[in-house]
Amino acid sequence: MADSEFVRVSNDRTHFTLGDKPFYFCGANCYYLLTRAADPGLVHEVTGVLNSIAASGLTVVRTWAFNDGASQWNALQTQPGEFAESVFRALDFVVAEAGKRGLKLLLDLTNYWQDYGGMLQYVTWSRQQQGLPEEGCRPEEFYTDGACQEMFRIFVTTILLRAAHFVKQVDPNHLVTLDCEGFLGPSTPGSQCCNPYDCNFTGCDFLHDSHSPHIDFACCHLYPDLWLPKAAEEAKLRFALSWLDVHTQLAGKLGKPLVLSEFGKKAGEDPGSRAGYFDTVLGRVLKLMQDGSPMAGSIFWMTAAPSYPEYDGFTIYLPATPAVTQGGVLQGLQIPHGCTTEIEQPQTGPKGVKEREAAIAGEQQSRLGGLLKCLMRKLSIGRGPGGTMAVSRAEVQASADVAESCPTQDTASIILAHAAQVAELNRQSSFAAS
Repeated sequence: MADSEFVRVSNDRTHFTLGDKPFYFCGANCYYLLTRAADPGLVHEVTGVLNSIAASGLTVVRTWAFNDGASQWNALQTQPGEFAESVFRALDFVVAEAGKRGLKLLLDLTNYWQDYGGMLQYVTWSRQQQGLPEEGCRPEEFYTDGACQEMFRIFVTTILLRAAHFVKQVDPNHLVTLDCEGFLGPSTPGSQCCNPYDCNFTGCDFLHDSHSPHIDFACCHLYPDLWLPKAAEEAKLRFALSWLDVHTQLAGKLGKPLVLSEFGKKAGEDPGSRAGYFDTVLGRVLKLMQDGSPMAGSIFWMTAAPSYPEYDGFTIYLPATPAVTQGGVLQGLQIPHGCTTEIEQPQTGPKGVKEREAAIAGEQQSRLGGLLKCLMRKLSIGRGPGGTMAVSRAEVQASADVAESCPTQDTASIILAHAAQVAELNRQSSFAAS
């Protein structure tokens, strides 16, 4: 890839750039790309969702580039430092297919949660190597166990030497971040009241954790439904907007761009409520971008191919479309030497069979057809004391109005409308910079 194709942090550290132009973005999470690409029978759920993402005007996809442990279906790292070549080729395929569609990737390399192995698998491996009992393993041991960290360094080196070069020391083109919830800790005592609950036990400290010079940009997540399950919808919305404001201000202190890398809302019994929520949150994100703040992009949780089952209640199925790529033609992407985008038949274990059966059953779900009416409403958001953005009652009421007027699944239309507004912001910013 040419240097101009890499996303970078601007010289003033306030936003991203692509080439010589500002780069703001709207993106989607789709964690399953690696494991589905490793199964020829399910690879259509990779190409299909990438087509929909690109055709919807989204430009960034966040996905998992890890799957640790021999017991995992389509495991990438079966043992410490041992990799399944067929699954590595699936990762090559994902990178190549995203590139053909002009999509940028945010690749997560491990996870606190036990899904796909993650930190808990590293702790288990470390205990096995030391002859210690595996019972009672906790993922937080990863942070103090040198053996776990060395295994992870080997994994990161292997991933990046294959797909590019080693982060920072070998290849300064790739940006690095610590992607976490963004809970506020001791480094910002005046802001800890903004946490959804007492978060001291989590070990997270947004400002401190993101301060390292090796971290290029900050990330936070946003899940009022999970963090404040008993709160009223209005209270959840007020929390969401305040959460965005606080983290944007702290990112300004850090001198780094901010990405809302996970956010979502379950459809529940009233899908219109989710539409109103997305409309208001994305409206605030856009306003922060327009004001020149460190807010650089948002990535909703999550999207999937129409045949992929709804597992967690957060999935938003984008309109199904034919392949859409740069210039209307599938553009080639240079694959690292020794790699290929061909997919071999994997050895699918019982877990894989179960997941495939669930996927096939999911094909009976109705597909989202056509593009629903896009809601291009722009929120009028005022400034509060000290330059902070005020969460007005009118703003909360506007969300409720959208919720009442939006039909089922119209959240997808709101996302598409936001993506178009972000694209227009990039265009206008490019003119201003030229």
